[in-house]
Amino acid sequence: MSTNRPTGEIPMSVNDQSPYIRTQDYISGPQYPQPPAGSGAARHMSYGFNEGATVIVDTKVFNRESHEFAEGDFICPDFFNRVDLGGFTRRFNVSQWSYEMRRQAQCILPFLSLGPSSCLRDIEYVRNQGYTLLLAIRSRHSAQARLVSGDKAAAATGILADTIDVLDNQELISAFPRAVRRINDHLAGMDMDSSAMALSGLQQKRKVLVFCESGNERSAGVVIAYIMVMLNMSSADATHSIQQRRFCVSIEDPMKRILSAADCHVMDDEMEVDEEDDPFFERKPNAPFQDRVV
Repeated sequence: MSTNRPTGEIPMSVNDQSPYIRTQDYISGPQYPQPPAGSGAARHMSYGFNEGATVIVDTKVFNRESHEFAEGDFICPDFFNRVDLGGFTRRFNVSQWSYEMRRQAQCILPFLSLGPSSCLRDIEYVRNQGYTLLLAIRSRHSAQARLVSGDKAAAATGILADTIDVLDNQELISAFPRAVRRINDHLAGMDMDSSAMALSGLQQKRKVLVFCESGNERSAGVVIAYIMVMLNMSSADATHSIQQRRFCVSIEDPMKRILSAADCHVMDDEMEVDEEDDPFFERKPNAPFQDRVV
């Protein structure tokens, strides 16, 4: 997506002739909640999985040139210098699934896990997994009832918690870019204050748990969208890669159609797109997941 502005455009906030009235100080970039002072969040130095766990190394290069979107769409400026890119090129083997595993979270990428809200009841489990951000994907009804929250577990372990609240699946689609950016901003340390960053440096390993009530629906949709954007996968391939790790993931048909509609924006440039058959063709190269109606 092009971020260029006309050279003659003047921001309303600095235009004396504009009716704009400043109501609060402008701060560049999104503002995120901070971990409790003295919590020791910066001490997390591992991804929280067994170092002997078998991973499959993806030989595809992951860098600025391979990322199809402009800085600012899904990643912050200097993202590729701030983040350990090895986490994007490592894959876990297919899980030996058992029914009881649905109550736990599974690592999809070394820094990204998917699971149900119930797993947060075990504070020691949260601590041992090495999570540094608990990201809830929940309905507005759950938000009003203060349900599906990582606040308690985050406070107990000295890490961050945040939420993406949506009315329904249609609104979730429009929230995908914000969710992807939230994950990446955490990986890049954009949600840490300067003192925490100075303490942790670039050696800190950050790990995000994305969760909803079941860990199989809204949160799974967010993780699928993340993989589509960051690894240039189709929705079908991204869904398959997640189900290899969390077999109980269930994506309903409306969500499948919405994710599929974005395939042409995140697949390889060699994929031919028929302009007449694709109602979203004119949006390319705009970021995906905008104004999808099913």
